[in-house]
Amino acid sequence: MLQTASSTSLGEQLKAGQHQIDVLLLQQSHLMAAFVESDEWEEDGSATPYDWIRINCHLTSNAVYDRATVGEKASELVESVQAMEATSSACTTGMQSIPTAMPETNSRSTRSGTFR
Repeated sequence: MLQTASSTSLGEQLKAGQHQIDVLLLQQSHLMAAFVESDEWEEDGSATPYDWIRINCHLTSNAVYDRATVGEKASELVESVQAMEATSSACTTGMQSIPTAMPETNSRSTRSGTFR
């Protein structure tokens, strides 16, 4: 069974974990925007920077365009980006107590071939 720290509920762990993912995606968005502006993708023989990212980062076209656009528009959303980055350290402090093991479950939906 999943062991949780008594002071951190599963819901709080989920929110903190999702925030960390969001911060990483924001960082990826900045990198993608810079990559699109570079010529590195041409040197590698790709038709477009978006194709290079899609193929090499194993993403769908929609995910690539969404993330690259966020990176390109981040300079127009300075306050939002700063607010997200400012809360990053506060949220990650509680992440140290989050276990990495998956919870055991007897749910039928987790067993192979029993989805309805």
